[in-house]
Amino acid sequence: MKQEVRRLRWLCVCATLTLACGGGEVDPLDPSTFAGMHRGEIEYDCTQTVQCKRQMEQEVLEDPVNNCVRDTAAHVEKLSDAEKMQFLVNYNSCYMFVVCAYWNCVQSDAAGWGETQMDKVTYDCQQEIECGRVSGTFTGDIPSALNNCIAVNLGVLRNFSTEQRNQYVSAFTTCGNMLSCDFRNCFPF
Repeated sequence: MKQEVRRLRWLCVCATLTLACGGGEVDPLDPSTFAGMHRGEIEYDCTQTVQCKRQMEQEVLEDPVNNCVRDTAAHVEKLSDAEKMQFLVNYNSCYMFVVCAYWNCVQSDAAGWGETQMDKVTYDCQQEIECGRVSGTFTGDIPSALNNCIAVNLGVLRNFSTEQRNQYVSAFTTCGNMLSCDFRNCFPF
């Protein structure tokens, strides 16, 4: 009997320690997760999607935006890094649209001019992070910051006019041999 009580106590201690030490699932909207760090983007995406469904007279469930945010956060957490980056690229390409125009834009998932400039975008983001690091203003996870920076910049570049594209390439040609803060101070994008 004493052994059974000890075994039960040990099981309770183990279960308590597992829960207390993070053995349970992390909320997908926890600020430490990708979805948590991009909650604003997910909320905007869900708000526009729900409004589009209403505009198209499609059925929406009770508390549709909050349910969408939770479902989308859980879905986004399961995506590969490349798919997470694509989510951010789509958002940053389309956030200036609203309702169904936004929804149609993010669903198109078409590669844009920005993707053809991936080498420049990556270099720009690396120098931005390095500048922050050497000046003491960067804190955080470098790979995550790099992916986020690239996704935001690709989304912005997708919408550049021909004139802006020419200015971008010209500025990169001028500044591309510089490093860190020198590059960031020279490159205006």
